[in-house]
Amino acid sequence: MPNDTAQLGIARERLATLRGRVEDVVADPSKPRRVKDMELAGIRGMIEQIEAEVHRLEARSIREHVGELRMELATGDAQALTRVIGGTLDLVERLAAR
Repeated sequence: MPNDTAQLGIARERLATLRGRVEDVVADPSKPRRVKDMELAGIRGMIEQIEAEVHRLEARSIREHVGELRMELATGDAQALTRVIGGTLDLVERLAAR
């Protein structure tokens, strides 16, 4: 999971850089329209790939969190139920923030 967290941070940084690059290409008056279109197509393709990777990493994190909650719930402990409910609410908030 820590590796996924690091990868997720790197992927988000790359997305921000690429989105900035899109703005730079669009705003560059010295480039012909055809060149801009080709560059933008390439950048957008990279953005789509990175967004897919971010989605995959986030989904893996959510699956792991749900697995941890299930294991906690399996203990049958009354205090575990409180922790599971809290963890579930945290997960719902995380999903709602997307």
